[in-house]
Amino acid sequence: MTACRSTPPTEGERTVDIGGCRLHMLVTGHDSPVVVLEAGLGDTINTWEKVQPEVAKFARVMAYDRAGLGKSDPAVVERRTTAQIARESHTALHKAKLPPPYVLVGHSIGGFHVRLFAQQFPKEVAGLVLVDPSAEDWNDLLKARFPDEYAKMMAWRTRDHPEGMKKELAAWDTSKEQARAARPLPDVPVVLFTGLKGNPGGTEIILKLHTEWLQNIPRATHIATEKSGHYLHTNEPELVVNAISNIVAGVRSRASERGIKR
Repeated sequence: MTACRSTPPTEGERTVDIGGCRLHMLVTGHDSPVVVLEAGLGDTINTWEKVQPEVAKFARVMAYDRAGLGKSDPAVVERRTTAQIARESHTALHKAKLPPPYVLVGHSIGGFHVRLFAQQFPKEVAGLVLVDPSAEDWNDLLKARFPDEYAKMMAWRTRDHPEGMKKELAAWDTSKEQARAARPLPDVPVVLFTGLKGNPGGTEIILKLHTEWLQNIPRATHIATEKSGHYLHTNEPELVVNAISNIVAGVRSRASERGIKR
């Protein structure tokens, strides 16, 4: 495969070679910190179409297609674990000349990925926004307590999905254990959203798990919404945008106090 050079950090679409695999990304907006949008399972840049333009009004923001999804190349590393994906996104950011600090935004399994990123590169992370993120024990509790809902979920997983999504699903058990072990996280602001609109069993369990996980996060804010389900960033994008805006403002305030120019 022919390598391609990273384009300068201007606005627009680009491809970034992370070592035999070119990732497709969209960069918009200006100024530090860089907001990084990590999509959910099987999703592409398009999942952020209601969030990214609004964030671009006050910060530089990057969304991308993971390897094997959207316009990105198939993965070179076959095991699509969350730790591997975190390393790849970190490489892509630096190859694209998008320097830290980063505000990481992760939806669903993207929550695993940004947690691993934060744990692996703590000095580069300024905040986390978790949008109805996956929880390590959700599948097991759903199977035990709400078997009908679990069966429907497993039936969905066996459908014909994009190859990149299939590989991430195949690595699920490893990824959830990597996420469980991703401690300590950096001492940065964390906002976690829980969507309460949906199947009652799964919603009950995810709210419990989100609440428990946040008990060990000192600078955490938990926002639960009954108007949206799992894809609350498409139904209530203003909630996510506001959370990002607040974290960005805090990062800039602290940088200003230290005399750091943006």
